[in-house]
Amino acid sequence: MKSKKSGSSYGTYTPLPPSSCNPDPAKAQLLLKEEFPDFCSLEIGELSEEGTNFVSWDLAATPLFERIFEGHVWDFFYIYNPKDLPAFPKLFVPTKQFSHFLEFVNATLGIVLTIPEGPPSQNFFVHFGAQGTLRPRYLGRCASQSEFLAIKDRVPPVHDQDVCAGASPDSIASLLEKLRLVEKSSRKSKVKTKKQTKAAEQRRESLHLVQRCLGLRPAARGHSDPNDSPLALDIHGAVPYGRDMDVVFASIDIEVAEQSHKTVLEVGISTFDSRRIVDAPPGDTARNWMPFIQSHHLRVYDYRFMCNTKYVKGCPDNFNFGYSEMPKLANLADRILAILSDCNKPDHDETAPEENRQQRPLILVGHGITADIGFLANMNVDPVEMKGFVQCIDTQDMDRAWRSLTASRSLGTVLNDLDLAHSNLHNAGNDAAYTLQAMLGLAVSARLSELDEAKTKT
Repeated sequence: MKSKKSGSSYGTYTPLPPSSCNPDPAKAQLLLKEEFPDFCSLEIGELSEEGTNFVSWDLAATPLFERIFEGHVWDFFYIYNPKDLPAFPKLFVPTKQFSHFLEFVNATLGIVLTIPEGPPSQNFFVHFGAQGTLRPRYLGRCASQSEFLAIKDRVPPVHDQDVCAGASPDSIASLLEKLRLVEKSSRKSKVKTKKQTKAAEQRRESLHLVQRCLGLRPAARGHSDPNDSPLALDIHGAVPYGRDMDVVFASIDIEVAEQSHKTVLEVGISTFDSRRIVDAPPGDTARNWMPFIQSHHLRVYDYRFMCNTKYVKGCPDNFNFGYSEMPKLANLADRILAILSDCNKPDHDETAPEENRQQRPLILVGHGITADIGFLANMNVDPVEMKGFVQCIDTQDMDRAWRSLTASRSLGTVLNDLDLAHSNLHNAGNDAAYTLQAMLGLAVSARLSELDEAKTKT
């Protein structure tokens, strides 16, 4: 993020140091106390100071920032398009406030969001007033959605200067060009946002699917518990709903050589049978369920002396959850398929109904699972062809759905956020086990957060 300089204190922008990859609650609380005194004394309709950098509200307030108003101060400015009257004016906020908001998000979630560099950054540093052109006028300050809606209803009528009375043709052309570029970037942002919104909905659905399979969420609308309280969830009691689909979860993690991604060094597979949690309270962050996870660590015998050190610190000798196996490369694919097919095998009770003796539904889980699916494909292992396969779930997607994130976080960061102890990451067996722990913790924590929010709205 580059510094933008001008002669005005309003226009000078000095970025804060980027956040680390770990949440910083103390910094987040400190950022919330910022009052932006530069704009406190402005009256409605007052011109902004020349050189102030702005970002259009359409660009700043994407659906990715669902809580953009919660506790954050926003000073709104407006400007009419003199060639599009009496259309509603364009709304802007100071760039310094948007950057401040990004810093808060970074400190809260342990991610690093910044204003883009290069040509796209121009859309976040729009300034008016050159060649005597119009400047945005102050509309008001708000810190909530309701306040925002209220000040929108108080936009002053068009002023004589808003139609560029007496302005030169060049200054009018300059203003119109700025507004055209702002509108163009807003349209592009809306198209991109539409795609992002659809992707966000898919991430939420993956989270909800896991919750339904664990009995944390009703399988169908209209379902209610015996007390007519469809939102009830006691982490110290049995889950409130029946488990959907009677699934088995299997997580997979594959470690490949840094210099050759076709060289598989380790494979980790962990399984979790949803039947094990019947009448078992989840406990805090699903900790009571985690002992039901069964883990496997496969070290390829042919590459047993290889260990990644350049980009990640490999630790193939440090499997935390049992003993490591060492199949030969030629037998690796068969061993993977054997573990996966065994975890969801049919019931052996011959007296059970026919439908209950079929291969049980299997959901494959991974943290950034697309890469692991690609590595499996290189071994001619296709999850879609496995009996009982339902779909893949990515814990990165679950985490983004819960925290409303624009970017994925590492497995270690997610575990830290959930306060789940971990060690020896980048051992495939450990990563597979911790991925299932993260899945369970995310499912319970996200559901509790959802219910808490619902209570505050009633």
